[in-house]
Formats: sequence, structure tokens, C-alpha cells
Amino acid sequence: MRKYWVVELSEESKALFRNLAKEHGLNEEEIQDGLNSKIGDLDENEYLFGFRHCDNIQCKEFFNKGYMTEDSFTFCSSECAEKTVKEIEEKDYGEYIFFTDWEPELTY
Repeated sequence: MRKYWVVELSEESKALFRNLAKEHGLNEEEIQDGLNSKIGDLDENEYLFGFRHCDNIQCKEFFNKGYMTEDSFTFCSSECAEKTVKEIEEKDYGEYIFFTDWEPELTY
């Protein structure tokens, strides 16, 4: 099932968004608006808060530790990466696809 709305995500993804939003000073109404929005509507918050959504069209879960390809696709797991980019092989890990932690963007 393809996920479009934040409410369709796992409790873990929703909790990550809620916690990061609180850390960045959003009030409860703003957090609820985010939780009731489309996943794509939160793209601008990803960099500010330090999370990403999985580029596997079936998954879309939020995460702050996962995989990123050289061409900037992000995945919550190696399984999601390999389902989406069929050409990924074991030798590509560390060369084309990397495990990383995302940090919030610094704002001054």
C-alpha cells in the first residue's frame, strides 16, 4: 500500500516527527497539523528537523538514521533501498550507498 498521509505511517515515524517538532518549538496545534498533512507537505521540515522520509514509494516512513545514495535518494533500510534501486549489490555499500545519521540544519 502506497502511503500519502503522515497518519498512515508507523507510530515510530509519528513519534519521531512529534519529538523533533517539539525540540524545534512547534506548539501542539502545529504538530497536529503536521501529523494530519501529506508526507510531501513536510519536505521543508526534513532538513530543518533532521529527518528524512523513505524514497521507497511503498514505505515513506520517517527516520533520522538510514541510507543515502550518491544521487541523494534516502531509505530507512537496506531492504527498502534494494527494492527501489534494483541494481544495488553488496559491493555498492560504502561506494554508492552509505549509512548515515541526519542532523537538524543549523539556523542562525
